[in-house]
Amino acid sequence: MHKLIGATLTVVMMTMVGSTFANAATTSPAFAGKKVAIYNHGEVIYEVGDIPEEWVKKHPEFKKVLAGKKAGYKCKVFGLFWAIIWKSSCTPVAFAGTNYFDENKIADPKKNWIADMNKAIAAKYKPSDMKMGFWAKFGKFILGAILLLMIGLGIYKKVKS
Repeated sequence: MHKLIGATLTVVMMTMVGSTFANAATTSPAFAGKKVAIYNHGEVIYEVGDIPEEWVKKHPEFKKVLAGKKAGYKCKVFGLFWAIIWKSSCTPVAFAGTNYFDENKIADPKKNWIADMNKAIAAKYKPSDMKMGFWAKFGKFILGAILLLMIGLGIYKKVKS
């Protein structure tokens, strides 16, 4: 059983190569006495599908502008080791790559069409429809389990000695 736990911890620690490398950098005076973790934060756009066809049919004048665009949700995120720990302020958007239509940033007298389109996206797709990778979606649970395992092993070692 102890070999299984040791092997599991070895695999877990090897998957956190980034953390190991970052901790090796603590020999630098700039990192003296500090622990380093890989985290990410900011805005991310997750695809949910195509722009609602019903909306495009009602507004054919924007068909050219929306060619190649997808519907998605733009969210503020915080993550550790590329796993999304939390996301907030998710709003529907039409996007291509990292560019999206923002009704507040487009100098267009017809800018209300963007808000209308975003409402159509929100009506057709829910935030739970976001296409996220396995690690981004479920990594927080795996990291939480690893943390609990490490805490449990630490308590076990103290109780044993």
